[in-house]
Amino acid sequence: MNWNIGTKLIEVNKWDSNKQRLVKAKIQVTFTQKNLIIYSSDGVIQRQEQVKEICKNPKVLTNMEQIQYFQWQGKYGQEKRKQGKWTVTWDGQALLEVGGYYKDGLKEGLWTEPNKNYWSKAQVYENGEYFEEQKCGKWKYIYNNNVIGCGLYNEQFKKNGKWIELSDSFSDDSRVIYNGEYKNGKKIGRWDICYTKYSSYPFLYIGGGSYDERGEEIKLGKWVELSEGFFKCSQVTENGEYKNGNKIGRWDIQGHGIKTGDWIEISNGFFEYSQVTYIGEYQNGKKFGGGSYEEGGIKFGIWIEVQDGFKWDSQVTYYGKYINGRKVGRWDIWYKENKQNLKIGGGCYEEGSNEIKLGNWVLLYDGFFSKFQVTYHGEYKDGQKVGRWDIFWNYKGYNTQIGGGSYDDQGDQLKFGSWVELWDRFDCQTQVTYIGEYNNGNKVRKWDIWQKVNEENVKIGGGAYDEKGIKLGNWMEISNGFNRDSEITYDGRYDNGIKVGRWDIWYQDWRKEKNEKIGGGLYSEEGDGIKLGSWIEVSDEFGYYNQIIYIGEYKNGNKVGKWVEMNIRRNQKCREMNYDN
Repeated sequence: MNWNIGTKLIEVNKWDSNKQRLVKAKIQVTFTQKNLIIYSSDGVIQRQEQVKEICKNPKVLTNMEQIQYFQWQGKYGQEKRKQGKWTVTWDGQALLEVGGYYKDGLKEGLWTEPNKNYWSKAQVYENGEYFEEQKCGKWKYIYNNNVIGCGLYNEQFKKNGKWIELSDSFSDDSRVIYNGEYKNGKKIGRWDICYTKYSSYPFLYIGGGSYDERGEEIKLGKWVELSEGFFKCSQVTENGEYKNGNKIGRWDIQGHGIKTGDWIEISNGFFEYSQVTYIGEYQNGKKFGGGSYEEGGIKFGIWIEVQDGFKWDSQVTYYGKYINGRKVGRWDIWYKENKQNLKIGGGCYEEGSNEIKLGNWVLLYDGFFSKFQVTYHGEYKDGQKVGRWDIFWNYKGYNTQIGGGSYDDQGDQLKFGSWVELWDRFDCQTQVTYIGEYNNGNKVRKWDIWQKVNEENVKIGGGAYDEKGIKLGNWMEISNGFNRDSEITYDGRYDNGIKVGRWDIWYQDWRKEKNEKIGGGLYSEEGDGIKLGSWIEVSDEFGYYNQIIYIGEYKNGNKVGKWVEMNIRRNQKCREMNYDN
């Protein structure tokens, strides 16, 4: 992406906790005259990055978690060039043994760096050597402390010979690798696609095909490819033939032995002067949704489109009209529940525009499904949200307002003033909200975390932001897996968005109405997010029936010596683990 002053709309990967998979979301990226890259979505500034080394093609992050949590740390030398050791923090904590050295602004020597698609469910690192910013020699992919892929760069710094690579969407839920050969940076010959559901199991062949031998990366002959969005709960493949890099003939989609997923069919009246095709989806062998294409693949007329992630508990469709491939006029949102199709939202697009929304709209909250029927109600002006927007939750037949706030009227779609927002994993069992203030799209000053328990709102945490939206001072935070059986909170201090000093871990057992301190330890005061000394940590799967903690010591951010795993509910030692000093 070029450094052109202004705002661009880009597509990023975002984890949807209700759909339990990555989904695509559009956000705004702004390049300013003051060398800032500003990421914002739905009126909230997610990240402001000050760029000291201006280049023609700045790196833009395309994963929402990276945008929110990922930071490089290091020093600049002469002419604002990166110099010396650079390290990484993730959500205020150091990623140990990750990073490397710069020399006059260029990467040099041995590096360990996060994979380009790194996030909490895809903690993959790449390890190898740089020479003047160019990768050289052998590089390895590391996942769960195991090497799962590797290959060589030649003297021209291009991939060469046998390689095992990870798919761009590799994650804990989609462990897919590619195995084949490169010649001067181009794929040639046979490439196999392999998958494993569990990290401890071997990878098994599930697809693949061949590239030409001339090094033009042209696909040839029979191929079995993975559908977009392939993961453990949706193992769908597409089977067919390529000729000179183009798909030809029949392509079949396989999942459960019947037609499933996207299909394109020829209309009954297809002939030279009426080249119309129909596109739609099959579910359990039956058509649903769809519409018509004109010649050239342009949508026209009435369409019924299915929402991304459509499934049995989220049967959402969109009904409206296309002219010249663009949505126009009224579009309604429908939801099928208990065999009834209900209109639950929608609004209008400006006629003749580039799909610009205007007037009153009812939108679905990200992750909408049967147990999370949450909608946004508000107004668009020239395609931007303006004024008051309210959040409603339809639960047990009652549509209740549970949040909301205001956007500015300047057309910037930035949040301002008081807001009540939902936690990313809000549901009927874990009704957590955040209450605080925005200024020009940044969270500022005090923000409180509330939970609804037995019809009563209880304050369970919170802290403060500075005017740039960076955490500072004392905070009480909830764990990523916070729920009714795992009410874990963290209590400690931030300095410029980095955890420092003492942090304690608390567990609220609602059965006993008791909040106990069950762990914690020290972070360095240097602002590098490194853990030091004695620590008691909780398992990622901690819950009432699985109260597992780990007791041991850190030295410069590394676990050292003996660590003990304990079940504190049973007061029982489970096992011991030894780490090298």
